[in-house]
Amino acid sequence: MDSWDGVVPAFEKDFRILRYDLRGAGQSEVPAQPYSVEEGHLADLLELLKVTGLKPPYHIVGAAAGALTAVTFALKYPEQVASVTLLAAALGMTDPVRKQEFIDRSKVAMEKGMSVVVDTALSRSYPPIVQHDKARFERFRETMLKSDPRGWAYCNYALVNTYLEDDLQKLKVPVQFLAGNHDPLRTPDAIKELAAKANGAHFEAIDSGHFMHVQTPALVADKLRSWMNAHATAGAK
Repeated sequence: MDSWDGVVPAFEKDFRILRYDLRGAGQSEVPAQPYSVEEGHLADLLELLKVTGLKPPYHIVGAAAGALTAVTFALKYPEQVASVTLLAAALGMTDPVRKQEFIDRSKVAMEKGMSVVVDTALSRSYPPIVQHDKARFERFRETMLKSDPRGWAYCNYALVNTYLEDDLQKLKVPVQFLAGNHDPLRTPDAIKELAAKANGAHFEAIDSGHFMHVQTPALVADKLRSWMNAHATAGAK
């Protein structure tokens, strides 16, 4: 949840904002067993919307694997969605080698702790070229190190066991795809291909990396506001 600290202030005066820790992350409870996106992340979002009393329509934003929740919600409840923005969208895997790498890395984290996997992961997702604010990078790294290994692994499993790319054509809401020019994990070319699958989707590559909302929060806030203003509907605040 703290990863959005640099973006949220740009919207606090004009929007009601719901941000939260995914299950197993931050201060959220670590589940006892693995879960699917619908049984886990989507169910959690629906419960939060119910408890908070926030009424639709919503502007939904999902970063990396958070795109799974955003797209699943938009597919199931299009009438409640004003717009969707996906940052470095990860919508599942089909490559068996890549899947196994994720599974193996998750098992290592559960067996030996997060310190064994964090720096390797950050070398690609948060490389020096996007470490504009060293203190911010160190805070992000510290957060990853403090993550519960099982919670982190189960989130990875949800990604590995889901594939929504082919469902993008079914979306009936405005969708914006943002890619980072310095993201080797979800490259601009890969994200552009995803955007082409969603009817009328907007694609843009920006000067950022994989965790663009952390690495370049002001830039991301500008892109979000422009998109949200362009797709404002009554009540979507």
